[in-house]
Amino acid sequence: MTTQTLSPVIKQRFVDNNGAALAGGQVFVYLAGTTTKTTTYTDSSGGTPNRNPVILDARGEANIWIPPNVGTKWTLAPANDTDPPTNSIWTVDNVVNSQLLTLFGGTDTGVANAYVLSFTANFSTLSGVNPVIYWIPSHTNTSGSTIAVNGLGPFNILNGDGTALSANEIVVNQVCQIIWNGANWVLINPNQAAYFASGSFTATVFGCTTAPTKTVTWVKSGKQITLNVPATGGLTSNSTSFGMSGLPSNLWVDVGAASAAIWGVGVTNNGGAFEAGAGDVFISAASGNINFEYKGGLWTNVNGKSFSSFVITYFNSSNFA
Repeated sequence: MTTQTLSPVIKQRFVDNNGAALAGGQVFVYLAGTTTKTTTYTDSSGGTPNRNPVILDARGEANIWIPPNVGTKWTLAPANDTDPPTNSIWTVDNVVNSQLLTLFGGTDTGVANAYVLSFTANFSTLSGVNPVIYWIPSHTNTSGSTIAVNGLGPFNILNGDGTALSANEIVVNQVCQIIWNGANWVLINPNQAAYFASGSFTATVFGCTTAPTKTVTWVKSGKQITLNVPATGGLTSNSTSFGMSGLPSNLWVDVGAASAAIWGVGVTNNGGAFEAGAGDVFISAASGNINFEYKGGLWTNVNGKSFSSFVITYFNSSNFA
């Protein structure tokens, strides 16, 4: 047997301190925690607002419909009270009709990175509503993006960690889900191809009399980048700098000494070997270089250099495709 539910209050009725119908009484409705009046409605369509205060009929009744998920404060006052009331019967704060708002917003009518939705919704403000909206983008985003919903906004669309969108997180004709967090829209289902990628590039060793090339493979997961660098040996120095160039621009980032995690790299300088630490291998900012430093400093420019194969992991400033 199907489980039944209790009917809600069909007709709101208010009484005085003696329990008698409060004929002609007044119901003041404010935003929760304030003395700012807010709009209520005569029916579920929200087409006709009540006056505020709402005036009760001879039975002490009224139709008072409120928007979902909006906190309100109600004050009941007798018919002869003032506005604002000075002799109220009671006040109840934080009255909320909680509903899970999951809505289909249709296809946006904006442009790439500036999306626009216009659809029939049961909210006219985002304050305290926090809706989830499904919608169809007409364009793939190329950078950080905004959306305006029913004339509210535009507001930023952000990743779950609060960062701006990167290119291709919103894809044309692929259903998007966003939720309002009180200040911005958060993209629930970013295109996963913008988060996971891999590839390789040809790196050239510098700081030596020869410049051999090596194939470096990389994997990206979100903002984390991992480089797999093959071993190189038998080199003769001609510079106090030593490293590899050719890092693609989408892997450039200034990670700083403490931001790089390195495994398994052994480096030699003039025959002396050491295990590289966080201050000894780093990614240069916007240069395309992987730099090796000798125990955190410059190398001597004589004799041999080499490095074993190693893995370096660091974080980019944003996602990328």
